[in-house]
Amino acid sequence: MKKSTWTMLTLVVDACLINGGIVLSFLMRYGGELPRFNFDPYLRMAVWITVIQLAFLYVFGCYDTRKMSDYWDIFASVLQAVTLGLLLVVTLTFIMRSFSFPRLVFLITWVVQILLLTLWRALEARLAFFKFEEIPVLVVGMEETALYLIGEMERHRRFGYRVVGVVGRDPDAVGEEYGGARVMGTVAEVPELVASLGVKYVVITTPIRERQLVEDLIKVRSAHIRVDVVPDLYEIMVGRIDEVGIGDIPLVSLVKLPPPTYHRTVKTIIDVALAVFFLLAFLPLWLLIALTVVLTSRGPAFYRQARVGKDGREYAMFKFRTMLKGAEEETGPVLSSYDDERVTGCGRFLRRSRLDEIPQLLNIIAGQMSFVGPRPERPEFVARFSREIIGYDERFAVRPGLTGLAQISGHYATTTENKLKFDLLYIQNQSLRLDLKIIMKTLAAVLSGEGSSGGREYS
Repeated sequence: MKKSTWTMLTLVVDACLINGGIVLSFLMRYGGELPRFNFDPYLRMAVWITVIQLAFLYVFGCYDTRKMSDYWDIFASVLQAVTLGLLLVVTLTFIMRSFSFPRLVFLITWVVQILLLTLWRALEARLAFFKFEEIPVLVVGMEETALYLIGEMERHRRFGYRVVGVVGRDPDAVGEEYGGARVMGTVAEVPELVASLGVKYVVITTPIRERQLVEDLIKVRSAHIRVDVVPDLYEIMVGRIDEVGIGDIPLVSLVKLPPPTYHRTVKTIIDVALAVFFLLAFLPLWLLIALTVVLTSRGPAFYRQARVGKDGREYAMFKFRTMLKGAEEETGPVLSSYDDERVTGCGRFLRRSRLDEIPQLLNIIAGQMSFVGPRPERPEFVARFSREIIGYDERFAVRPGLTGLAQISGHYATTTENKLKFDLLYIQNQSLRLDLKIIMKTLAAVLSGEGSSGGREYS
């Protein structure tokens, strides 16, 4: 079964089980009858209930095929998704006064949905409805750990792993067999082997010794490869292992494959829907801000400026004007500072509250930006930073955002290098759950005044 077919089948079955669980709960509560008083309003809300609960199943990884191969992971993910999804449903129906679940029906629904969704996914994993796409793997290292890893990948071939070769440091070993795999070359040849063998996954069993290799592979974005390392005891003690690993071998991901297409599609739909909502719902406030900008300083209400977006493409970004008109006529493009005299009184307030960013909702609707992502930078500074900072161009792998991990994690006066570290952390670990966390922390920072200042990292 193809992945697209499997995903569609799973969505349809999930939708049936979600609603079937609710209907079954009513029948169990009322002795085989469906009370019209509660059940008819449920039918009117069924579509929204289904969408909400499917969304929570997605957020908690219930459509991650590898994660759903472990029975404990299945139960834990379904438990979280159903619990929070039903709580949100009950909260919304209470606020809207459409209908409220009888408490016992709510409790029965919670239990029934967890059982049905868990058993369905366990059946999927047991019967292997979905065949994983083949993943060509290159193992870097020729010691006991590498040998054991090759054996574990062979045992887990149902996940698509196929070891296409091994590399080490001994040139004399090239061409020999190692653990059932062929020694394809030396460590220095890995970037070339990745391209020639069509490798999609590189596992490094000696991460500290192969640091230069790791840096080289991180630069090879065009290869769309994932790079994992087997951590040493020291790295485990001072760090955090994010991945379960293969078999009983722990792994840390350095370079991950881009999120699946459906992740980007869902994020785009959410971005556009929320942007349209906020633009229309608060239109009177936006008009009032525009009028205030015009009345308090000479110049237009809006400011249009070239920025660099996804894949390095330039676009025109919109803001409420916060600086004096013609602020850069004499100086040219310069970075703004905390006490920048070019910032108007009104502009300082808008920057502190971040209301100056609101017109970028138009950029989100146009598909040029997202709510969460690295903050967009001007072409002049991008050209400079790309020359000075290794890996700076990696931040253009995703659409820029209204806010980002760097904005909630560091102070605006921090260095460009530090901001880049946060941007790359976001890109490597992006998820809807992380986006929600960043948005909530941004709102908290705006309301408290923390993390914002009259200055900006850009003009």
